[in-house]
Amino acid sequence: MAPCPDPLWLERLTSSTCIAQVEWHEELASTNDRALELARRILQGQSVQAKLPLVVWAQRQTRGRGRGSHRWWSAQGGLTFSVLLDPQALGIPVQRWPSLSPLGAVAVLQALQDWYPEGHWALKWPNDVYLNHRKLA
Repeated sequence: MAPCPDPLWLERLTSSTCIAQVEWHEELASTNDRALELARRILQGQSVQAKLPLVVWAQRQTRGRGRGSHRWWSAQGGLTFSVLLDPQALGIPVQRWPSLSPLGAVAVLQALQDWYPEGHWALKWPNDVYLNHRKLA
């Protein structure tokens, strides 16, 4: 793991949001795969220095995973991340867990709409965010 180019930004993220920890990588095959690896290790009781909710953030991804067999990559400077959380610890009942990903997309869309209200925003199931008919997140 490389040092983040702006450690103050990471400190701000963990001090002013619900995020407890950020794991930053200059390059990573897949933030989703790394988050799944950490989750498996936590569930198996292995020693992992992870405080949840945790963001796995990569400056660049080489083998991002989408729904099904969809694969993608990101260019340098993209905002690619996965969030690892324990819904049970947050008091979210198990029957609501499937809605977390679409709700995350709605939260991203609403935050971006506030920032750029002139854009044409849309959601595509289950969690894609579009700006002006182009996939943004």
